[in-house]
Amino acid sequence: IISVIEGAPVYLLCVGGPMDIVPEYMEKAKQKGVPQAKLLFYDPVPNHEVPFWIKASDVVTIPFPKNEHMCYFASPMKLFEYMASGVPIVASDLPSLREILTHKETAILVKPGDPVSLAKGVSKLYRNPSLAEKIASNAKKEVKKYTWEKRAEKIVATVL
Repeated sequence: IISVIEGAPVYLLCVGGPMDIVPEYMEKAKQKGVPQAKLLFYDPVPNHEVPFWIKASDVVTIPFPKNEHMCYFASPMKLFEYMASGVPIVASDLPSLREILTHKETAILVKPGDPVSLAKGVSKLYRNPSLAEKIASNAKKEVKKYTWEKRAEKIVATVL
């Protein structure tokens, strides 16, 4: 992903571990010619620190693979945290994420399991700040439909 965004001061920030696989990632990066100084890994952080780490990013990603669970059953909490953060999102184009996200409106949706597609999505936002701002703003508005209160209202409405 770093090499596709030529000329950009891009770093890969991974927060939450597990730290025991970091050496494997570093070795893969070395094989691809990615400078280790461009890769930042941090152990899991307390929940109250998560917003800080999200907001420290220029773009956040949800690079899910294409499999049955991720396509139809995943509803990641991080998606809603990302939407509320005001940081633009690049996510895998999967049915479970398309239920919430709209391409070029609330996220850039990319081919699942394809690092080059992911990098191009990040690059698109890096090179187009107005699109990045629009996506982040729209996602922040859209996430208000998915609060715990709104979900409870829907459940009560279907039961009564």
